[in-house]
Amino acid sequence: GVQTCALPIYIEFGAVGALGPTAMVASSTENTNGYNDIFIAIPAGPGVTNGSVQGTYRVGFIDFLQANAAQVRDGSYALTSTGNGDFGTVAVTGSMGNQGSAVTHQSFSAVTYSIVNGNGSGTIAFPTSPSPLGSLISGQKTIYLSADGNITLGGASNGFDLFVGIRATSGTAANSAF
Repeated sequence: GVQTCALPIYIEFGAVGALGPTAMVASSTENTNGYNDIFIAIPAGPGVTNGSVQGTYRVGFIDFLQANAAQVRDGSYALTSTGNGDFGTVAVTGSMGNQGSAVTHQSFSAVTYSIVNGNGSGTIAFPTSPSPLGSLISGQKTIYLSADGNITLGGASNGFDLFVGIRATSGTAANSAF
């Protein structure tokens, strides 16, 4: 007999911004069978280098350490660079599920990045923690920079984390920017 395999179809609901940095964000938010996801896409561009990372980026992150929701950690930080491959010391504020979800502040020195692939992808290196269960962030992550340099995103290539950063506006932002 003939056998068929019916794979479930998941629909992503999302949008693309009309103004400002171009990004697509979507999720299958209405799914009732336990499938949870987030989809974020930014335009890659030729010629993106370390020098394209200019200014300050406000970054938010979430990490399901070891794919375990009980060890979830999330938070925010700022990355500032003049395009030289160095973010310097990064102050992170967040919380860790396995640490009682209390607000935690950690400082990471010598955070570096390298955009090497010409398409806006590379690596960001946080100091490796000897005890990842007690650290908000640890180790090397893949980083992507949008073609216009306004958005950065990434995560561990073998993990369950995501970070998204938007370049901060200079000066006072107008209400219309929101």
